[in-house]
Amino acid sequence: MDTPGPDIVRGRVARTKAALDPSLDGLLVTSAAHKGWLTGFTSGVFIAPGGTVLLAKSGDFYETSNVDLEECAAEIPHLQVVGYDWTAETHDERLARLIGEAGCRRVGVEAAQVTAARLAALRKSLAPGGVEVSELEPLIDPLREIKDGWEVEQIRAANRASAEAFAAILPLLRPGATEWAVSAALENELRVRGHGSAKLAFQSIVASGPRSSLPHASVTDRAFAVGDLVTFDFGATWNGYCADVTRTLVIGRASARQRALHESVVAGLDAGIAAVGAGLTFAACSEAAFAPIRAAGFGEYLAHGLGHGIGLEIHEGPRIETKGDKTFAAGMVVTIEPGAYIPGWGGVRVEDDALVTAAGREVLTFCGARELLEV
Repeated sequence: MDTPGPDIVRGRVARTKAALDPSLDGLLVTSAAHKGWLTGFTSGVFIAPGGTVLLAKSGDFYETSNVDLEECAAEIPHLQVVGYDWTAETHDERLARLIGEAGCRRVGVEAAQVTAARLAALRKSLAPGGVEVSELEPLIDPLREIKDGWEVEQIRAANRASAEAFAAILPLLRPGATEWAVSAALENELRVRGHGSAKLAFQSIVASGPRSSLPHASVTDRAFAVGDLVTFDFGATWNGYCADVTRTLVIGRASARQRALHESVVAGLDAGIAAVGAGLTFAACSEAAFAPIRAAGFGEYLAHGLGHGIGLEIHEGPRIETKGDKTFAAGMVVTIEPGAYIPGWGGVRVEDDALVTAAGREVLTFCGARELLEV
């Protein structure tokens, strides 16, 4: 099924409205990912193209121009899709009319989802109608942290496509191959094997030799050489939902130090995944994952946190923090990605995606090569 179905999406709308301050008459939603989640329209060139969602006490609306009206009307049957002629009026003029027609006098907007300029423009356009715009703390983000069954299936499928893509480019890995060429081949495979849109979860990382010590290395024309560590961080999408996978391998034979570093990171990955479960703390999971790396003598080379949520966005809540008492909840999908990076020499990161369950966790990553591959 390419869409979650109207019942699932209506449930998302209902939960959002239930979380809204009852003193508000409506909620304006402008974030692409939030609109996609509320509409179920997550495939295609854009996520829920154009327009704004208005969730009001009197009804729920999707406002967009006639450029995207036909497509949105077909893809969003559970909201009232309202169009306007962009040659005759602006988006904000139509939105102001819609808010007035819906009987709203006070609407909320999540402050983190709009720029200061956009907020000022909204207030200016709505003021003549006596409509007040209130800035809200994150409302939809916490709801999106808990994935429903349909969302989990999309992430699982994106992971399966990612594993197939990585396996397909392994024969290309040899001395003289360049980061750029291998990255291009990988991204082509990710698009071919993904579904629902041509987008990738993010720009793939292919970092070789001493550049593998850069956690977010850009892709260059550097050619692989015998003895290089090579880190691959990549992800396909499936109906707009992301996978996030990292694997590190060696061109030729691995040195003892490379093998020791990789083994410590994989031990950290295993320990971190074992510490994922409903009610368990993020801090304890981080400590479990980093302990094997520190014990192996590589603790000073830890450079980033353990992981983050994934879904319609490659980085979304929750963030797996190293301190505090925040806990996992069933339905979260998170990355576990320990890494250690030795400046000027190289680094290793290995990453899997995990679904939090009441009983513990389910690893959604199908990609092999958690052992140190020598190619």
